Amino acid sequence: MTLIEQLQHRLADGMPFGFCPWEDGDGMLWGTMLEVTDEGFRVQELGTLGELDAVEWYDHSQISLFDFGDRYSRRLQLLQKFNPTQSTSTYMETDRSQIEARLNELAETGAVAHAELLGGGSSSTVRVLSFDGVWVTMQDYDDLMQPYGLISHRLDNITGIRTGTAYEEADEFLSAIAESSVK
Repeated sequence: MTLIEQLQHRLADGMPFGFCPWEDGDGMLWGTMLEVTDEGFRVQELGTLGELDAVEWYDHSQISLFDFGDRYSRRLQLLQKFNPTQSTSTYMETDRSQIEARLNELAETGAVAHAELLGGGSSSTVRVLSFDGVWVTMQDYDDLMQPYGLISHRLDNITGIRTGTAYEEADEFLSAIAESSVK
């Protein structure tokens, strides 16, 4: 399938897709296709919480890569029905005593959190299953809140934790959808 055929397919199916208009590949934008020509495309851009952003035109020559992956695409599609009530802050708590307090709370409540792990460079979506003051055992989740790994880290390996924002609220929303589809 050629690139134009793939873009036309996204126009027909309405699924979001990713694209990078920067030569250095620095960051990905996502959106739904509105129009495709041999020269370029018009897209309704989507934010990370599924919200509508700008409508833009891009020449194909401006784009360094496309992502037609289904998991994040499906996430954005589902989140278009999501209305956040929490802050959109991306602040990660990095104070050691606050991280420990939050881990204890999360072990009790089972709430979703985003944890930065030493050497990872990004955050993982997790639920804390247990915390004994030294070791943290967490269920790791993918973009659709499907469990895909069980991880245990020393407390010192947790460099940041975020809870109570629109991003965790979105993950809880997706988790509820995933649970209801299993029933």
